[in-house]
Order: sequence, then structure tokens, then C-alpha cells
Amino acid sequence: MEADTLIAGHRHPQAVDDDARRQISESRRYLADFEAALERSSTPAELIDRMTDGHPDLANPYTLWVAAYELLGGG
Repeated sequence: MEADTLIAGHRHPQAVDDDARRQISESRRYLADFEAALERSSTPAELIDRMTDGHPDLANPYTLWVAAYELLGGG
């Protein structure tokens, strides 16, 4: 991707900028962290806690909640 600007609908409203490379890098890191946290979690609450500890500025926690309960039960 050669974009200079990326405006993500789920980004934090106080994000410093819309730099595409930074946002893509952060998204990739979040997804990798999610996969690792999922492997180490046995309940939705554990997964949510691991992800919010690692990404405290998450702008859309509802999406994390839905994914956790869908993947680990209760959803």
C-alpha cells in the first residue's frame, strides 16, 4: 500500500494524525497481539483484559467485547 493518509473509521478521535504507515503498522501489531492473547486466554474476560492492558487507548472496545465472546463463549 502506497497511501500517505489513512482515515480509519475506528481510530481514536484524538489520534495525532492520519499517517497511513503508522496506522497500518499499529493495526498489524494489534491483530498479532490479539492472536497471541487469544491463544493464552480461556475466557472472554481474560482476552479483553489482556488486550485492554496492551492497548489502553482502544477507541472501540465494543468490537473487542463482541469478538471475545464470539470466540471464547457466551456470544
